[in-house]
Amino acid sequence: MEQSKNKFIFQAVKSLNKKESAMKKKTMSHVIKIFSALFFAGIALFGVFSPTKAFSAVAANGQLNLMIFGNYDFTALDSSNLPTNPTGPNQTFAKSFENGYGAGIGFAYWMTDNIAFRMMAQGNMFQGNQTGLFASDSIKSAPITAGLEFNLLGDPEHFLYAVVDAGGAYQELVTGASAFGGTELSHGWSSYGDAGIGINFAYFFVEAKVAYLPQFAPQYSQGQNGSFYVPITAGFSF
Repeated sequence: MEQSKNKFIFQAVKSLNKKESAMKKKTMSHVIKIFSALFFAGIALFGVFSPTKAFSAVAANGQLNLMIFGNYDFTALDSSNLPTNPTGPNQTFAKSFENGYGAGIGFAYWMTDNIAFRMMAQGNMFQGNQTGLFASDSIKSAPITAGLEFNLLGDPEHFLYAVVDAGGAYQELVTGASAFGGTELSHGWSSYGDAGIGINFAYFFVEAKVAYLPQFAPQYSQGQNGSFYVPITAGFSF
């Protein structure tokens, strides 16, 4: 009787694990589809609208620019009202993570000589601070955004600009510090927004922004856990 009961419990747990695994795969499949759709849409537009000057980012009406970039994300900035970290004095939730890093791809279509519409897809990783709540964990963040770029000063190839982006970010809390590994602990979506300034040097650009995620750690037991951070972006524009 006892052996039959144990067998039933084992089968029930095994079935539950299979369902959970299937749900995770389905969620990741949706994320991959979204990234793929954005990527191929950008490539298609890049092929349809011929650049006014080959292989150089130009701020000119009708110009389409492709961007490939990397990020370094400073997490020190934090002005939100967050739970206090019990393992250290006056440490907030956001400061439980080290500076992050990531990379992405995007495109900008100049609707006029001074205003461009842009879309970006990127992935970032933040390792837990060794003295914080998430010492042995990391956050993987994948923002997908649409926004506007404004040419403020300069000529069509060398100019200072302002940007504002908004969208959503797929967030994962995982064990360990690997950008491509680790066991998933929780996942979910958060809205995302950023604003900042940048400089374009024909083929190369640099941006400094302030970004905000209302739900930084997914399914956090204490509710909303928003976090500010400062992404410094550098990349190539064609």
